[in-house]
Amino acid sequence: MSLFTRAKSALRTLLGDAPEPATPLQGRVVRQPGVEPGFSLPAPRQLDLRLSSRESIARGTLRLTFEPGSGPDAEALFAWHPGQHATVIFEADEAAGLRRETRIYSIWNRPAEPPGIAIVIRCVPGGRATRVFESLPIGDTLPFVGPQGTFALRTPLAPRLVFAATGTGYAPIRAMLVDLEARGELARRDVIVLWGLRSQADVFAEAELSTWAARYPRLKHTLVLSQPEGAYAGPVGRITTRLAELRLSPEDTQVYLCGNGQMILDCFAILERSGLRRETGHVIFEKFFDAPLGGISGAALRP
Repeated sequence: MSLFTRAKSALRTLLGDAPEPATPLQGRVVRQPGVEPGFSLPAPRQLDLRLSSRESIARGTLRLTFEPGSGPDAEALFAWHPGQHATVIFEADEAAGLRRETRIYSIWNRPAEPPGIAIVIRCVPGGRATRVFESLPIGDTLPFVGPQGTFALRTPLAPRLVFAATGTGYAPIRAMLVDLEARGELARRDVIVLWGLRSQADVFAEAELSTWAARYPRLKHTLVLSQPEGAYAGPVGRITTRLAELRLSPEDTQVYLCGNGQMILDCFAILERSGLRRETGHVIFEKFFDAPLGGISGAALRP
C-alpha cells in the first residue's frame, strides 16, 4: 500500500462521520524494501492547534507556527520524527460552496525545538489554503492530523549524508539537520546539502545553513538558483547537475530527497549510476504534489 493510500485511509478513520476520540501515541513498525527491518513511527491523531505566529520569510513564502491550546482540557501535541509531515483540514463551507479539503505540509522543526510545530508554505494566489493562512487571526485554530509519512532519518546513519531539495522541500530536511546538530552528528560525518530555488527573492534560512557550515567543516552546502535576478555570482541551473558531480558510493552514503516528482525521478537516475537505489535503502525521498512516478509512492505535499 502506498504512503498516499495509507494517509487517505488514516484520514478516513480519523475524519469519518463518527470520528474516534484521540488516543495516546502508539508505536507501529513501517517497512520499506531495502530499509532496516523496521523503525517505530507514532500513530497519527487529530487535534486542534492554534496559530501562534506568522512570518513572511521570502517572496510568497510564509512560516507559520501552531501550538496546542493552553486550557485544562487541551491535548498535548503529537510527537514526530524530524522529516515527517502533518495534514491540515479545511472544513466544508456550504455558504461559500467549499467542500472539506486537506493539505499536507512538512514540519519545519524537531520536537524538542519549541514551541509547537512550524510549517512553511508557498503562497498560491487565489488558493484556498493560502487565503486561510494569510488571514487566520493569531490565536484561532485549525484541525491537524499528524504525524504522517516515513521521510525520516534512517539508522544507522551512513558516514556521508546527502540532502537535496527544491523550494519549500527544504523544510523537512532542515528539521533533520537541526536534529543531527542536537545529537552531535554534524561534527562526526560528512554532510552535503543541495538546495534549488528560483531566484534570490525566494531564498530563506540560508543564514542558518551558513552558520552550520562555519561551525562544522564537514558540512558543505550549495544553493542553486534556476532563474537569478540581476547580477549573481553563485551557481545557476538545477541541483541535479551538482548532484551528478558528486562522487558517491553505496558503501558509505545515504541520500535524502524532497522536491517535485520530476526532480525526484532525475535524482533517481543520477544516483543509480553510482549504485545508490531506493530499493536498497540508500535513497529516501518525499515528493511534492501527487504526480505519478511510474508506480513509485511518496507523500503528496500541496501548497
